Amino acid sequence: DALRGPGGGVRLARPAHEITLFEILQEIDGPEVLNRCILGLGVCNEARPCPLHAIWFPCRQQLRRMLAETTLADLIHPSNNSNQPEVPCA
Repeated sequence: DALRGPGGGVRLARPAHEITLFEILQEIDGPEVLNRCILGLGVCNEARPCPLHAIWFPCRQQLRRMLAETTLADLIHPSNNSNQPEVPCA
């Protein structure tokens, strides 16, 4: 729910601990956001990989897992979260 203008803002439809960063990313950039080629090539898959496919694929899986396991509540109250997300592909 969003209200424009002075005093406006955004209201969450669900509690912050139920909303993952992956859900937010998908709403903003679409459901295929992490399935796209890192180089922006139209065809990039196991059969026809781009030059970075082998490097990006495991990083993408790690990033997807971190985003799916991190909620808005984790960002708001990071000290309450004993399971801090790791930096992908660090």
